[in-house]
Amino acid sequence: MRLDETCFLILRLATSGLCMWAAVLSLLHAQHYVRNLRRPATLRYAGAIIVLVIGALALASGYNESIVHHGREIAVLDWAWAVSDVLILIFYILALRTLRHRDLREARLMIESRRDVLTQLPNRAGFDEQAMRILGDCQRAGLPAAVALFDIDHFKKINDGWGHPAGDAVLKNLADAAQDVTRSTDAFARFGGEEFVMILKGVSAEAAFVHVERIRRAISRDVPHPSGSGRITVSAGLADVRTYDQAGLTAAISRADEALYAAKAAGRDRTMLAATDAATAAASA
Repeated sequence: MRLDETCFLILRLATSGLCMWAAVLSLLHAQHYVRNLRRPATLRYAGAIIVLVIGALALASGYNESIVHHGREIAVLDWAWAVSDVLILIFYILALRTLRHRDLREARLMIESRRDVLTQLPNRAGFDEQAMRILGDCQRAGLPAAVALFDIDHFKKINDGWGHPAGDAVLKNLADAAQDVTRSTDAFARFGGEEFVMILKGVSAEAAFVHVERIRRAISRDVPHPSGSGRITVSAGLADVRTYDQAGLTAAISRADEALYAAKAAGRDRTMLAATDAATAAASA
């Protein structure tokens, strides 16, 4: 095999290798696009197929020019196509890397936009997203679900008496204490201010009572009061989710909020069921 034939074959083999690498990058990028950005990735999959075809053609070209037609001079146009294929693939790979870095930043910003900066819990938008996934699972499996709202008792006195940094510390410590005893199937989030929200999978409001009480006790036990001697208490309201859609979630949160205010009116530091759910539970007992 002449030197030019050897060089041409090596160039086409390198082109084929670059095509394989580019195809893998395209597939990884497509999977990231679908999984993290929730967007269709048809163009990414198409790109992977196209570069694989180019790689196959490059192999065929190298084999044809260097082995099948051994001894025949390789045309200048064939060299030009071979070099241009390599340059195009390098540009394609660099473009893919740039797009991947951009999409990773976008995915990170999307995650951050759904997370409360202070407590690192999901915020309202993040909770809605997680709750709808949980409700979808419950609907498919025929399981119940419940929503709980928590409110820190006398939180304004903490901010007024010890300052907002002390209040922030209470919120962060509460988030840690609650997460430590929250089931992996449930979602606990900051609802706003000193309120927190939770969705419980596979249990009715009545059955969820014991889980909510466990969280309240953990908060009271593990979250230090800024005074050094008092204790942090929370009130909670519970309600069943009656329909597995956004309207059903909103309605359940509203009824849990009413139950929360009933718990406040009854003396705080307790959990109460929404009135309609409590009546239903009593009737079925």
